[in-house]
Amino acid sequence: MIMNYMKYILVVVAVSLVSGLTCTSCSDNMPDDETGNVSDGSLTIRVSVTDFEWGQVPYTYSRASDPMTPEMENSLKTLAILQFDSEGSLRRELGTREKPFKYINLVDETTPNGVLTYNITLAQDEFYHGENCAICIMANVPEEEVMKVVFTDQENKVNTNLKTFRTEKITIPYVTDPSANDSYGLQIGHVKHIYMFGEYTGDVTSSTQQLNIGLGRMISRLQIEIKSDVNVKEGYGLYLGIKNLEQEVYFYHGETSPNNLFTEANPFDILANGVSDEKVNLKEGVKIFFYVAPRMANNPENATSLNFWYTDTKPDPNNPDYTLPLGNHKPGSEVGDYSLNRNTYYMFYVNLTERSSE
Repeated sequence: MIMNYMKYILVVVAVSLVSGLTCTSCSDNMPDDETGNVSDGSLTIRVSVTDFEWGQVPYTYSRASDPMTPEMENSLKTLAILQFDSEGSLRRELGTREKPFKYINLVDETTPNGVLTYNITLAQDEFYHGENCAICIMANVPEEEVMKVVFTDQENKVNTNLKTFRTEKITIPYVTDPSANDSYGLQIGHVKHIYMFGEYTGDVTSSTQQLNIGLGRMISRLQIEIKSDVNVKEGYGLYLGIKNLEQEVYFYHGETSPNNLFTEANPFDILANGVSDEKVNLKEGVKIFFYVAPRMANNPENATSLNFWYTDTKPDPNNPDYTLPLGNHKPGSEVGDYSLNRNTYYMFYVNLTERSSE
């Protein structure tokens, strides 16, 4: 039973977009006459990742009470490189008919967490030379997932094209069971792999010696800070859940979302004992982190949202006590953008206040 005099009203006192990119990647090229070197026909692709601006705080309260480590957030563990020509056809020079892309594993004994940057050097006959090409790079995507998007007909090995590839999507590997072998000790709210994507579009000719391609993360990081001066009644729990969580993400940023929503997450009690058996003190505040797929939304009903329950019984997933829409919308504004961008670090500050009985 929920007691009316103890129901919470949620007030967002500040929303700050700490770090974000307006595009998914960046790139440039360096021809021979700018480097002063004579080309042997080879091509070097320098791949890097833009860091989040953040600082890890040693909270130990509840599920997803810590951000993922820098090794998980920023590292390149694998790279898949594809090249399309000016007609949008997928070239096979980087690979073979059976695997028309180059796949590189960057994890070994010397780099168990992967690397932050990597130089790919291709000999003259290892890539296609032409004008108006597209070189696409995926990071941390399993090879079997890459195979799914490079062929429109898997059995007959019919290559995709650039137009079709730009509509491809992938499922985000959310952590739902921290005890699973493939969860790597992560918490609920984390993801098992942070997928990244970037591309270069332009000429790749004998005068092109080096390309710099920056990769953007295909997810966003949400930092939720919750405080309250209200005393919680004994036996009650304050539960939190996510509504309208995208299960998939497009490799290319678009004007729409896949709209395949994740429905398996259950509300969890943020007042319960955490991993170190410390009680949450809402007066001191609690930080909770979620890694989520981007979502395009122009109204609060379709936005990725936080659901809250305050109850002494099991919360009903379909009937939260309060729903807080997230996104680029500024609280108090009549018109706003309820979308969540990719490769972006959001901070939401939430203050819980007591509502008098009506």
